[in-house]
Amino acid sequence: MQLLNLRGLGVVEYSSIGTLTLENATLAAAEGFIRPYTKDLKDDVDNHLRLAKFGFQFHCRGEFLGFTLFQYQEDLLMGAGMQIRPVAQGFGLVKQAILLAKERANAKFLAYKTQNPRMWQVGERLCSAWTPTLEYGFVNKDINAVRNRAAEFYGVKPTVTSGFYGQALYGKKPTHWDGQIQEWWDSVCNFEQGDSVLCVGKF
Repeated sequence: MQLLNLRGLGVVEYSSIGTLTLENATLAAAEGFIRPYTKDLKDDVDNHLRLAKFGFQFHCRGEFLGFTLFQYQEDLLMGAGMQIRPVAQGFGLVKQAILLAKERANAKFLAYKTQNPRMWQVGERLCSAWTPTLEYGFVNKDINAVRNRAAEFYGVKPTVTSGFYGQALYGKKPTHWDGQIQEWWDSVCNFEQGDSVLCVGKF
């Protein structure tokens, strides 16, 4: 068990996912996605846990806060499921988890799929080069090759995969406080039809 000190949240304990229970993980997913706790969701979470190469779970004052899962391929770190319960969102926990994973995997690049503009911004703030962006979309010569590697790994298009999730991933649409970013994100990702946006960057 190791410690993080996050402003506004306090001291957070983190450890590997070795002792993470499926029940706790599914609870975090249900709350994070604002969806009912169902067998289908539990099976999906179980599949993510089995496929992850490593990950972290987080607790604060004895309360379970959520988990992050990762895969990696050479110098590329890939998100494989990140669920933080609403009570702990907005304090930089996902950012810290990615930094911990970057160090563990000795990664130079980062990739993950999302429908959430707030998740998009986590990587945008962490990376020296990031796609997509409002100004340049998915074009960035420094990470085009890595983007193709990530797309092949995830089995998606290197930009947006229309209808990848089959439906909206969240029970309630996640939005960004900045109206300009939200308007742009809506032009990139059709939330209702379940689009998946591949975000890729260079640390």
